[in-house]
Amino acid sequence: MSPERVERKLAAILAVDAGFGQSLRQTVARRPPAMLAGVAEGNDVKNDTSVFIVGGGPVGLAMAQLLDRFGIDCIVAERDPTTTEHPKSRGCWPRTMELFRQWGVEEAIRARGLRDNSAVFSFVDSIVGHEYGRTRQEPNLGHTPAWNCMVAQDAVEEELLRVVEKSTHARVLFSTEALSFAESSEGVTVRTQSLADGKEQEWRARYLVAADGAGSQIRRDTGIEMVGPSMLAVMANEYWRGDLSRIPAARNTGIFYITPKDLASRPSAILNTNGRDRWLSLFGINPDQKYDERSDADVIQFIRKQTGIPDLTVELINHTTWRMTRQVASEFRRGRVFLAATRRIDFRRQEVSASTPASRMRITWRGRSRSSLADGRRIGCWTATASSASRSRNQTRTSAWEIRFASRW
Repeated sequence: MSPERVERKLAAILAVDAGFGQSLRQTVARRPPAMLAGVAEGNDVKNDTSVFIVGGGPVGLAMAQLLDRFGIDCIVAERDPTTTEHPKSRGCWPRTMELFRQWGVEEAIRARGLRDNSAVFSFVDSIVGHEYGRTRQEPNLGHTPAWNCMVAQDAVEEELLRVVEKSTHARVLFSTEALSFAESSEGVTVRTQSLADGKEQEWRARYLVAADGAGSQIRRDTGIEMVGPSMLAVMANEYWRGDLSRIPAARNTGIFYITPKDLASRPSAILNTNGRDRWLSLFGINPDQKYDERSDADVIQFIRKQTGIPDLTVELINHTTWRMTRQVASEFRRGRVFLAATRRIDFRRQEVSASTPASRMRITWRGRSRSSLADGRRIGCWTATASSASRSRNQTRTSAWEIRFASRW
């Protein structure tokens, strides 16, 4: 692909102001082809790319998939050694499933979710105990061929990665941390470090996309502030394995809200991830409570009370405590750095957050609408962030999650 064509297609996705097209034409005339073509052209300089994406969660992988579809080369750097092993959020709305349908992954993702009509909440005293009531399934009126799906984030990431790994223009670097970046009129230089061997590298790119979560270090280094209350609640999340497949409600219920008959016991919830043996127990805790001091035996006993099965075999996978806030970035672009949401507790529209701006920017670039249509600040989503400290049973690590409820302002 010629440098000029790379510039045109990249502008179609990322242009956000009226004078940007002219600046692109000016810079392409003085930039060496390797700076633009990079990986896509197979040049000797492997550390040149058009777009560098920090964060390989669902949004980072979705952005890589979209750029590949436009023929634009990109690099995705993810500090973890693989896609997430935690279910995190669960469920994709129809618009997201429509995008998956376009990308050819809808069937694979749907096959890994709960059965249809499982987006139901049940209010119980325990999973096998008394049910006070349950919500109704949202009616499917046939407005779309790709209805919503209750599917865990780890499954979605794995299926998106399979597509990106087969792409022509995108590469994913796991165990790679972005240490710093520097911006110039020519582009962005990103310094990375391999967490496997400690080797550092520098990458040159036209643009930098921060898809590294609500606690994004790129956002902080850029100086973009988060706006909104920084504390709504502190939550504990137990991720565990236990076979509940013999219980009918376990196969057709998305969430169990548990109010024990024993008033001394805390209310809680169990989130269904696959309808069989992977579950998330969720409940609020006091901000000053030292939850990490609870023993595994105490946690298992609590889970058995939640399910109402006193001899249930429980395997604890990990637990997380996280802080829920309600915040949004004050801006979504500064210079050549763009922010994209990722690692959300509710990520049901996160792929749209990569796709919609791309489509709007293409319309703007073709002169069919005002340039302001492509400005991320006009997308209008209410966002809450949650910083978390996640302690695996085998290791300790820190992450940042973002909850984004895609309700229009």
